[in-house]
Amino acid sequence: SRLACSSMKQTVAAMADRFTARQKQQAAAREVAQRQRVYPRLVEAGKMKRTDADKQIAIMSDIESDYRQRADAEERAERLL
Repeated sequence: SRLACSSMKQTVAAMADRFTARQKQQAAAREVAQRQRVYPRLVEAGKMKRTDADKQIAIMSDIESDYRQRADAEERAERLL
């Protein structure tokens, strides 16, 4: 229902504000490492295409980089205060 969807969006938005950019960057870095460990095995087992594995690792790596840049900028700004 629309009400449930609206409520879920509000909950997700509220949770997103609870975490710092550095925490998000660290979580993304853990996810990249996890994918780098697991995806080669999935490719070997024929359960994932190499191109898909590479793409998904690259996407998460970009997300980690974006959050790292944001966190670094926030930390520099805090030191100036």
